[in-house]
Amino acid sequence: MHTVVVKILYLLVSCISAQEQVKMTLLSINHFESEATGEYQCHLGDTDKIGTTVTSFRAVDTKNKRSNNPEPPVPVYEGDDTYPHYKVTLDDDGNNEWFGVLGCKATSPGKKETRISTTRMRSDGDFVPANKLFTQTVNIGDEGVSITMRSPTGRNTNGIRWRKNGGDIMSSHSGSATFSFGRPIQLNDEGTYECHLQGQRNTAKQGLNLLLVRACAPNKWGPPTCIGVCDSCYNGGICDESNGECVCPPGFMGNNCLQACGGNRYGHSCEIRCSSRNEEGSCGTYLFCLVHPFGCRCNTGWEGLACDTACQNNTFGASCLQSCHCSSNECNRYTGRCTGSDTTCKPGWTGDNCQECAGNYFGTDCTQECRCSKENCNRESGLCKPGGCLPQWVDLYPPYSCQTGLENITYTKMNPEIPVPVTCSAVEGPQGDLSSLQLVLSKDSENLEDDNVTANDRSPDGTTGNFTAINVHQGDMMYCQLRNDAGKLAVLSVSVDFFVLPVLTSAPVSYFVGTSSVTISWSVWDEIRDGGDPPLVGYIPYFKFTGETDWMSSDIVSPSTHMYTFTSMDPDTIYSFSVSAAREGIGGEGPRSPEISVRTVCDVPSEPETVTAEISGENQENIEVSWQLPSDGISCSSGVIKFTVYYSRGANLKAVDVSDSSATSVILNDLTPGVSYTLSATLSTSGGESKRSNEIIHFVPVGGGASPVVIGVSTTLSVLPILLIILAAVLIVQRRGRKNPLYTDLHELSGSTNNTNEENIHGPENFSKNDKQREEDDYDEAVYTNLEKPVSIVIADFEKYMTENGRRAKLEQQFQLLKGNGQFASHVGNKEQNKTKNRFKNMIAYDHSRVVLEMIDGDPHSDYYNANYIKNVQSEVTFIAAQVAHF
Repeated sequence: MHTVVVKILYLLVSCISAQEQVKMTLLSINHFESEATGEYQCHLGDTDKIGTTVTSFRAVDTKNKRSNNPEPPVPVYEGDDTYPHYKVTLDDDGNNEWFGVLGCKATSPGKKETRISTTRMRSDGDFVPANKLFTQTVNIGDEGVSITMRSPTGRNTNGIRWRKNGGDIMSSHSGSATFSFGRPIQLNDEGTYECHLQGQRNTAKQGLNLLLVRACAPNKWGPPTCIGVCDSCYNGGICDESNGECVCPPGFMGNNCLQACGGNRYGHSCEIRCSSRNEEGSCGTYLFCLVHPFGCRCNTGWEGLACDTACQNNTFGASCLQSCHCSSNECNRYTGRCTGSDTTCKPGWTGDNCQECAGNYFGTDCTQECRCSKENCNRESGLCKPGGCLPQWVDLYPPYSCQTGLENITYTKMNPEIPVPVTCSAVEGPQGDLSSLQLVLSKDSENLEDDNVTANDRSPDGTTGNFTAINVHQGDMMYCQLRNDAGKLAVLSVSVDFFVLPVLTSAPVSYFVGTSSVTISWSVWDEIRDGGDPPLVGYIPYFKFTGETDWMSSDIVSPSTHMYTFTSMDPDTIYSFSVSAAREGIGGEGPRSPEISVRTVCDVPSEPETVTAEISGENQENIEVSWQLPSDGISCSSGVIKFTVYYSRGANLKAVDVSDSSATSVILNDLTPGVSYTLSATLSTSGGESKRSNEIIHFVPVGGGASPVVIGVSTTLSVLPILLIILAAVLIVQRRGRKNPLYTDLHELSGSTNNTNEENIHGPENFSKNDKQREEDDYDEAVYTNLEKPVSIVIADFEKYMTENGRRAKLEQQFQLLKGNGQFASHVGNKEQNKTKNRFKNMIAYDHSRVVLEMIDGDPHSDYYNANYIKNVQSEVTFIAAQVAHF
């Protein structure tokens, strides 16, 4: 009862979790006459007709050149007849291009991709399968498996060559018509086996056979543990190892393939007819191919390579592989039902067509499994003969031999190198005594003691033992044993499978590189491209100093994060970066990805120091700018990449780069004479450009002029207006204190009796006048005389102008050209109340632009001060010109 419950629960869980294949049947026409025009049709089951996409494919190349192995035409949907299907038409062009293994692929949402292959061979080929079957289904672990070809044309076997899946010649099997595996079958033995004469592969006369391998032992399903027990599949049905269901042969249907449909029907539910007249033999000559692991068979009642030979010798079913078990030794070749005078089954057989119980099952309905070899099993009671027990059952307690033993061994799938929990399950039969037997686990089938195994506990009834195994690796065998003092009585083994750790196959890339941080990014882990088992729980970024061996990791980041920034890095240092992916569970971190090396950026360097300038060139038309490296040195591995000297006149900024890292000066030769330039310098490394050095201002003289004058360090261009004001003040003071007889105090000459304490502004005498003429001049005006009228001076040229004229009378004389008579009205300043407020009586504030003060105590004359607003060159009021207050 316990066994039945476990099986039912396992079936329920697996049915929910397993992906179902698309129900599809491939019907091949002229499959054994590939030299002629043919076709194959792909029919979908009723539940898969909507939403399923069907395409065609060639499974392997069977000729040497790829170009001689064309892909089959695209399937054409034919939905107008009674049974809609996808049709692939193979028109022969004389090149035997449709020889080989072709098929249909069906994809449907929520279902496993389903591929069905069919073999097409020439009718005059050199070799054909000896068993007249194009496919052969075996189980993992089966022994004694072989593929045998025969030559209808009597070819010598010495020239035979074998290939698998279109690969290279398998020389160890050359010269033999039988390909023997010589060992238990493995999953990777599945494929297309090709037998041809040496040098004649391109003739398309070779023999082909498809070997299909179930991933479980017979009557088991649910890899890799395969603890599920298959339903009994009758009439030639095969258990699908992915879900435990039966794949029924053409002509049969139902959960156990017990329902016969006759010789004119096929399809998952026998819904398709070969002939509308319902003739029993209408499906002859067609080859029917079903989903893995079934393969291809003739329809029920027929056999042979061309499926055109009726069943004989008391056989029936698809390709006539089933034997009749009727008392009369006669049965219907399409259904297997008994015919003749006695329609009963022979003893030990039962069912509608007396089908034999598959495998080691017994009982009226073949639902119970024998625990001994079928030769030693009573098919009615299941009792075993002494000495015939299967390895997992104890050959004790007759007549109930083989009823006590090991029912199952299970383990928890872990990440590699992690201890594995293992459970051994035993069952006690009639008269059995589990309590007297030891239940142990070992990594060796004979060894009882194992240091790598720890026994955790055993259930009170002795049926369950829990263990933990360490130092277990992929594919290691674990053995549950029932033992007594005499030794081993029963053993059941399992191959341990571990999860595959995820790996990133591509190196990360640098997303951002700074002086103290590096950001890397990486590709999203992909199960197909990169490998490994989901689910992914995150990524772990790593870094190390290049050349060292020790990696340093960050904390794990989420699976949705594909970028990480490392901080507190050293500038100008080479680091290596890598990323690992981690799946759930202890030890779930996979190996690190390929690494990438990145050098961090240097710090921005300090600016050059001691930047100086001097005039150079034959005509003193150039400036040589010199500098020194910063006192803190150059720490960047790139060294100095270049120096840059900036020079400007006004807003016109220029720069010259010096790529010689050892240079300490550069000559600027595209300068304008008579102009002052603002100069500064920077240096650049791979870390960037430094800030500019302190600015200096240097004047380029007109060729042959006076020595250059360095104005000094400047941070703005405001020095020139300041110099202008200072110069004007100096000239005025100088004039007042001058005792040169060429100058005369105009106030003394005026003879005015006005006691206003006002002073006249002084002016030079005109050398062409005598004293008498000077007495006749109007002394109320400032006198300015000169032979030349000065021109405008550009601010940028002011320094040069002052150098040339500042120490001569010419500059002072030009000041005298200012008009003595007012250009505009000055009525307010000339009022008696305001005259004493003017420093000079001949320089009065103009009315239209004077500065008006706030009145004091309502005095209407208190708003006057000798000051005027001045506009700049843009006609904007910007300055105030004012006389020093007169006290």
